[in-house]
Amino acid sequence: MGTIKFVCYQMTGKGTFILSLATCLLLMAGASAQTARSDYDFYVLSLTWTGSVCRHTESCPHRKDTSHRFNIHGFWPSQTSFPRRSPQCRSTPLDLEKFPAELRDELDVHWNGLFNATDRFLSHEWSKHGSCWKPYKPQHRTPINQAPRDIRHGPMVRPIPRVNDETLSRQYFEKALEITKSLNVSKMLESQNITPSGKPYEASLLRQAIAKGMKVRHVILICNSAESKSFLKEVRICLGLNYHPIDCPEGFMAQDRCGEKRSIIY
Repeated sequence: MGTIKFVCYQMTGKGTFILSLATCLLLMAGASAQTARSDYDFYVLSLTWTGSVCRHTESCPHRKDTSHRFNIHGFWPSQTSFPRRSPQCRSTPLDLEKFPAELRDELDVHWNGLFNATDRFLSHEWSKHGSCWKPYKPQHRTPINQAPRDIRHGPMVRPIPRVNDETLSRQYFEKALEITKSLNVSKMLESQNITPSGKPYEASLLRQAIAKGMKVRHVILICNSAESKSFLKEVRICLGLNYHPIDCPEGFMAQDRCGEKRSIIY
């Protein structure tokens, strides 16, 4: 029986070097681990209710639009296996000045920094979460050898377009705005006669109203306390890779601390 040999090369400015199998395997394992840490299989859209946060629990000195709305806190690629830990992204810088003025204005309204300057907050969100985003990520993890024959071998196979960081970051923020507008949490609550009137509602009623509008079993509510009262702080919605609402992974549900019978002000 013949011997199988593995050869690994490293290109440098001074030439090509043959690496040992052990070194090869270490490099491959490191690359694989890095990919696993930055990969994800669902999204979280986190929306802050300014009606409570800015009025009762914290000030919002950087907000120009004083009407109460669900302001985007984040659009986060997430991992089912580590639901409480963010993937390790590339931390690439964000240059908002290169965004169209119309997009910057829209972000200042719908993704305002609230407690920090908006450009600073968006830079943080892009660096920690957005730079992991893959706009052409497959919606289903089907091995290619199990895919339909026309997809494996036919003209439907197309190379994934390469985009630079400037284009990628702009598309990321545009996608988050698009999703937030299409879901319209305020309208879902209003359809169940839940309005921001300052009166308390059972947390379960808010949760059920939003889940019904999303066509899922549950969503996550985050509450704040002030003046011996509980206020709605955030709504967190889990999305599949196709950007449609899904039930959040079980490990992620621990973030919901509003309870079922707790009365909260919306």
